[in-house]
Amino acid sequence: MDERQCAVNRRRFIECFSAAGIGSALIPGALAAVAQDAQTITIQMLESAQRIAGVSFTADEQRRLLEKLNGAHGYVSGFARLRTARLGNNTQPAIVFNPVLPGKKLPTERRPLRRQKVDVSRPRSDEELAFLPLTHLARLVETRQITPTELTKL
Repeated sequence: MDERQCAVNRRRFIECFSAAGIGSALIPGALAAVAQDAQTITIQMLESAQRIAGVSFTADEQRRLLEKLNGAHGYVSGFARLRTARLGNNTQPAIVFNPVLPGKKLPTERRPLRRQKVDVSRPRSDEELAFLPLTHLARLVETRQITPTELTKL
């Protein structure tokens, strides 16, 4: 199977779910209800789920869905791997993002931000003012040469 065929089939899959409206939200639940505790998903289960959800796939699309669902890297085998991982209740779900690597700590000491003093005066034209760096604009506001409202309107 070439990459072009895969892209078209993926697109068709998404189109089917989108066109189905509420059916797209129902198909995973319908498939779960039909499959119950089955080790593999069969064509009959997929067809029953399609009828429940009000969607339909071609025979080729059904075959590809079953390959994805039942394959070595599919959803069923993924759930089996999760069950064998013995994750405890204190394991955070995958939707939690923590950028700190295990064993590393973020610095807790507070270091003040020290800015260099910028010597700037208000430009004569609005065009020049609009293209000043943020540090210069901040200094103009601090020295009350311009107000934040004027900058916003500009």
